[in-house]
Amino acid sequence: MRCFLGINLNNHAKEFNNVKLPDAKSMKLAKQYHITRIFFKDLSEGEINSLLNKLDSFKFNSFNLSADRLGAFPNKSETELYGLCFSNESDLIKLKKKLSILIDNSSQDIFKPHITILRKEKLSKTFKKSKEIVRELKPISLKINEFGLYKSEPDIGMNSYTPIKIWKLK
Repeated sequence: MRCFLGINLNNHAKEFNNVKLPDAKSMKLAKQYHITRIFFKDLSEGEINSLLNKLDSFKFNSFNLSADRLGAFPNKSETELYGLCFSNESDLIKLKKKLSILIDNSSQDIFKPHITILRKEKLSKTFKKSKEIVRELKPISLKINEFGLYKSEPDIGMNSYTPIKIWKLK
């Protein structure tokens, strides 16, 4: 099963939907908002149960983020994804490192931390994982007080995400 450890931000959908976006007719608006911290391409039921047991003992303090920039993730010829980016992402990086140590996962972040707003249905192989800042935004304040393990399933044009388990941060 495709899964990820991440932060659900659907409670901020109204604020995200009010961000003025570039004209991108070939792109689709995100249906669900989140920040992925660790992605798992294929986990068995046993691996998921083992992961859940390890995460039950995880401790991390809640923290604040400010989505204050619009970033573009391009391929060689055009932008493939637009995301909200953060000027204060150090706690996101610490969260990922601490989770990686707990679950013995040494995977590297493929993407810089962001909240996907618009994306193409299929990303090309020449898609860059680093962002280029398009413009500064009026900051959107986010209080991060939980994270979860989510199942990721293909849906029409975008993936859909179903929580498997949510954990509160201190």
